[in-house]
Amino acid sequence: MWLGKLRKSKQKPWELKWPKEPIKIVGIYVSYDYVKANNLNTARPIENLKTCLKFWKTRDLTLAGRIQIIKTLGISRMQYLLSMVDVSKAKLREINKILYDFLWRGLDRIARHTSIGCKMKGGLNMPDIFTVNKAIRIDWIRRYCDQSIKHPWKLFLDKMLKPLGGIHLLLKCNFNIDKLQHKITGFLHTMLKTWTDIKIEIPPTKTNKIVNESIIWNNKNITVAGKSVYYPEFVNAGLMYVKQMYKDNGQKQTWNYIQNKGVPSSSILRWFGLVNAIPKVQIVNTQVNHVEDINLIFGDESLKLRDCTTRNVYHKMINSIFIRPRTEIYFIHLFEINIDCWEEFYQLPVKCTIDSKLRDFQFKILHKILVTNINLVKMKPPRVENALCTFCQKEDETLVHLFCECSYVKFFWENFFMLWGNKLKMQHRPKQWQIILGDPEVSCLVNFLILLGKRFVYISKCKQNKPDFIDFKRYVQSIQNIELAIADRKNKLAAHNKKWGNFLKLTT
Repeated sequence: MWLGKLRKSKQKPWELKWPKEPIKIVGIYVSYDYVKANNLNTARPIENLKTCLKFWKTRDLTLAGRIQIIKTLGISRMQYLLSMVDVSKAKLREINKILYDFLWRGLDRIARHTSIGCKMKGGLNMPDIFTVNKAIRIDWIRRYCDQSIKHPWKLFLDKMLKPLGGIHLLLKCNFNIDKLQHKITGFLHTMLKTWTDIKIEIPPTKTNKIVNESIIWNNKNITVAGKSVYYPEFVNAGLMYVKQMYKDNGQKQTWNYIQNKGVPSSSILRWFGLVNAIPKVQIVNTQVNHVEDINLIFGDESLKLRDCTTRNVYHKMINSIFIRPRTEIYFIHLFEINIDCWEEFYQLPVKCTIDSKLRDFQFKILHKILVTNINLVKMKPPRVENALCTFCQKEDETLVHLFCECSYVKFFWENFFMLWGNKLKMQHRPKQWQIILGDPEVSCLVNFLILLGKRFVYISKCKQNKPDFIDFKRYVQSIQNIELAIADRKNKLAAHNKKWGNFLKLTT
């Protein structure tokens, strides 16, 4: 395959095969037709992703289980592709839709900017393909700027960026990727566009004074014919900052002064064009000696370029775009309580149980996505005749009514407190907010039993049976036996007895 200036050559020397169609090298298609090669590079991986997730979609997995499949069999397949090819936004949106369709099996139940957050903050640790793509691009820049890494691939980028002063100058400039005077490849364009999207922007001064730390070259505010400029003869003469173009009294330097610095006389038109292009108000560029010392800003956090690995950048970017669950405000107003640290409530299911389905159940309650009759009646077609409570048939079946206000459920919690309250050192009957959210102030065993109680009530609802406390005791005993067998197999009987010790006394 002919490359560079000879790409259109029709010669076929040395009796070799000279293909016209895209060829595949280390898993990536290369072609003269950029669009065709890009489609070939993304079509098969996306189709394989669909096939893989379709197989796992039939399994009864929790939300955490589905996300584990997405990470292991989804994102891992895409990372190599993202690191080698400039994947279009349309393809990224298609991949993102496939992943979220697998997660929710339909419409999203919580905001995507919430689900990508960590579990301690109410998220699901759902991977964000757009952020993964950006983090990989920044990691490429880090490796390119790392002088300890010697590799031939850097020579291609060096040649491409030489008309712009090279990467070490360009990253210090206040550039706009679309205003650069030389064309660059799609992959490099995306890489530098990501850089400009996350780099700190210092607001312009409100005075007419020239900010003397602004770099002239590749500056989006200093343009000639709509493009930022880079003149190597001026740079070689030592002209780098705006302050060097002005005298101490604020007057512009003369052409003779610049010419005496070694700029050739043939560049006189460039000089006058440059002087007229400088606006009265400049945006400040922080002056740094080494590009590795540049700080990348992610919301309230920052990272030096030398520390911008894919993992570090991804977590910083996720933290900057994460949105806290809206249900936090809902529950605070509903129960009229003040909660300063929601992280404790999100961690309660992890602390009190090893059952992934129980953790998933409580997550759905905390985010108000657990399905009740009030949700089922709104579906098309409706799954139930009306929204009334399955047990009492008097009021709409909301989460609070189902787990707290229904007369049958109230009787269930009264039995819970009367029979186990004293031995569990419960000072009063569980309040509504304690039943729905849990209570970090009480023991893990109490929170665990209340969580089992809610799950038992919900199972009874699904079976259309009234919640019976005697059946619940049997249910809890079966759970205890299962955890005993697991603890015995993993040699963790001490931890098991510490958790269940008080409960074993309750059954005697």
